[in-house]
Amino acid sequence: MIPEHHSFVEPFFGSGAVLFNKPISRIETINDLDSNVTNLFSCIQEDAEQLARIVATTPYSREIYENQCEFPDSDDPYWKAAGFLIRCWQGFGSRTNGAKVGWKLDVQGRERAYALCNWYRLPGWIISAAERLRMVQIENRPALEVIKRFNYPNVFQYWDPPYVLRTRSGKQYKYEMSDAEHESLLESALESQAKIMISGYESELYEKYLKDWKKMKFKSHAQGGNLREEVIWMNYDPRTENR
Repeated sequence: MIPEHHSFVEPFFGSGAVLFNKPISRIETINDLDSNVTNLFSCIQEDAEQLARIVATTPYSREIYENQCEFPDSDDPYWKAAGFLIRCWQGFGSRTNGAKVGWKLDVQGRERAYALCNWYRLPGWIISAAERLRMVQIENRPALEVIKRFNYPNVFQYWDPPYVLRTRSGKQYKYEMSDAEHESLLESALESQAKIMISGYESELYEKYLKDWKKMKFKSHAQGGNLREEVIWMNYDPRTENR
């Protein structure tokens, strides 16, 4: 479903699932307004081994998780990145808004302690992610600024904004979006020369603006593991634009 393009942009990077699973483009730019996200990937890009060492020597511990929730800030970018990973990976729901949630604990009923195993696999992922990020530009600006800066026909933009709040169970991100901000985003989408793919849940607001776009639906796991129907909208035909 990825169209032909020269430059790839993710204005709402988050976990970067699309970048890490797509072929490399000639120019790639990622952006997130949350400095915790951009600091994490900058640290991986600059010295993945240092961050991997910190994570590898950090126990999977309730006390460490709770201390990070209470005292999240660090002047050292690598310890700040490690703390962000602790809060995301050791807490239920992987929220990035700073809210303290329960510590993720396996008790019984599964073959192994998956949360613990995933934590100890994380250093390996950090090292492998470094190679993929080597030629990626990292921005930390409001998404609309980046979207407008890359307003060219040979650009492919993948948008994964915070979904319309009333379509989900609660706040999840450090920077949520109001309906007015979603409208500004959608107006920008209609004016853009770029090829754009947008992820979200079905909503009247998005249907109003994107009624003429191509649309596909698929099942995905939301917060708490609940199965939801997710939608992607495209201003191009994926049948004729496949890369």
